[in-house]
Formats: sequence, structure tokens, C-alpha cells
Amino acid sequence: MLRHGGLAESPSQFNVGAQPAAAGWSGRRESNPQPTAWKAVTLPLSYSRPAFSNLSWGAVRAQPADYSTRTAPAAAGRARSRPPEWCTRRGPVPTHANGRIKEAAGGTLKTPQSTMETPAQSHLRVSGVTRSKQDAKSAYDRISRWYDLLAGGFEKKHRDAAVRKLAPDVGNVLLEIGFGTGHSIVALAELVGVSGKVYGIDLSEGMLAITRSRVEVAGMAERVVLECGDAVRLPFAPDFFDGIFISFALELFDTPEIPLVLSECMRTLRRGGRICVVAMSKKGRPNGMTRLYEWLHEKLPRYVDCRPILVKESLEDAGFRILEVTDVSLSGLRGELVLAERPSTI
Repeated sequence: MLRHGGLAESPSQFNVGAQPAAAGWSGRRESNPQPTAWKAVTLPLSYSRPAFSNLSWGAVRAQPADYSTRTAPAAAGRARSRPPEWCTRRGPVPTHANGRIKEAAGGTLKTPQSTMETPAQSHLRVSGVTRSKQDAKSAYDRISRWYDLLAGGFEKKHRDAAVRKLAPDVGNVLLEIGFGTGHSIVALAELVGVSGKVYGIDLSEGMLAITRSRVEVAGMAERVVLECGDAVRLPFAPDFFDGIFISFALELFDTPEIPLVLSECMRTLRRGGRICVVAMSKKGRPNGMTRLYEWLHEKLPRYVDCRPILVKESLEDAGFRILEVTDVSLSGLRGELVLAERPSTI
């Protein structure tokens, strides 16, 4: 009999019946019980919730039902207090409190390798750049003549500090990647003197035109060579430069491209040469401004194309030896000014 709310209900109501006791059954376990033949269990897909929720599988026996769409495999022996295998919940293997999973076969304990991202890993993950190179080039061509009004004040203080940190000598040959409107190009050209040379590479032809005009006005045209191109493939010979300068440009490259750019820097920088990078940083746990900026980068990639990156770690992964790291504040965003060098053994 099935009971719900204290009232006995007839098994025929559910088209099932109580299992008769096996021969010789006296309420205790026998050493060799006689098996009881079972028919296929058939149940409807839509159950009455009160009846099914109180259904005792140990007291149910199969009966024919024309409206069934599922059939359980035949069983032999005394009924056990668990549902048929097909009716059990499908899902992940349950784990113990310590995260270990017990194997069904050997009974040993294993620690699974979780594929879920931990909070520590989440805030260190660098988002990608979805905008194409052609879209980026077109965008910077359009805003080149107003770029200083849009970002000049944001970048100037830290850009000038990075130039001083690189501290090139007279006669050095330098490279700036992503020179923008050319302020750092002119500053570096003044430091290397007439015997030195400063090369620059930028994706935007509009930026190149603005910089060329600025260099000519400053009287530095003989010391500066400008090219329009992609820093993923630098058109320079190995060991060509004494120093490389990158100011708020490394974070414009897509995440898989950052190692490629730094690898090209390592190739073209002479042994013992120095590289200085200033960029937005994911160092430490993100604050509210960083989260907002990354959200804007995700939702409006055509307008917010750069994002915080792992500056120091990226240089270390490329093989550079870190000389100095300075934390900077960028209107609530975190930034890093990192000075590094190419080891003499590489």
C-alpha cells in the first residue's frame, strides 16, 4: 500500500501492485533466498506529484500499462530500495568534501583536475582585442589630428617619465613602437644627438603624417626614420637597436600577438640593450575603474580598443631581465612602467 498524508491508497490507482514476499521469507536475511521473477517496470512520463514523491521502490511491482513510453530492464531477486538505473539522476559524479572522487571499480580515491577558473586566475586573464588591424588603422587615421586632445593629457606625464627612465646615450640607435603623434620620437631624437638615430613604426598613416610634420618643425628630420607597419614583424636586422621604447601601445595588440611583438624586440635589440614599456596594467586585484574599463572594452571594442595587460610578466616570458618596475596611476586605472634589458647570454 502507498500512503500519502496518512491515507492508504490502492496500488491499482497507479497501475502497480505490492511485491509478494519470497518463499520462506520471515523478515530476516536468508543465506540463499529464492529469486522472484520480475516483469519489466513501466511507468508514465507524467506522474502525479504526491503519489510519485512517496513511491517506495522496494514495495513496487511491475504491471502492464499501455500508456508507458519507457521500460526498465528486467531484474531478478528481491527488490532493492532504489529506483531503476534509467530513473536515477544523470549528472556529475558526486565528490567528497575534500574534492576527491571515489572510483566505482577499484574503490580508490582520486583528485579531479578542475577546469573551472579560480578567482585568482580570473582577474589575471587578459581579454583579447576583437577589432581587426584594418579597422584599427582606419580609426587612428580618422582621429590622428585630434588624438592629443583626446589622450595627450592622459599619457604625457608617464610617457615623459618613461623616456627619462630609458635614458639613452648620445649616438644610440633607438626604436619606438606605436609612436602616435610623435612627442616621444622628438624627445628621444634630442637625447641621442646628431650621431644617433631614432626609428619609429606605427600602423596608422595618419599618425605618421602628424609625426613627420612634428619632426620637421623640431629640426630632427636627419635623425628620425619613420615607417608605417605592424610591429609583429619588424623590418630590421637582428641586434640593430641599443634601446626600444613602447608607450601605451603594447596593450593595443591582441593577446596572442603580445609575445610576438616582444619576441621581435628581443631579436632586434642588441645584447645588453634596454627596453622601456609603459602601459595599463592588470597588476593586483582590479578596482572598480578597471572593471568598468574592461567592461567597456568588451562591449564597445571599436571605441575602447586597448585594455590592461600583464606588463612585467609579458616581458619576463619573452626572456627579458627586469631592471625596475614603477607603478603609475592613470586616472583611477593602474599602470606599470617597466625597464628591462636583453641578457648578454641571449
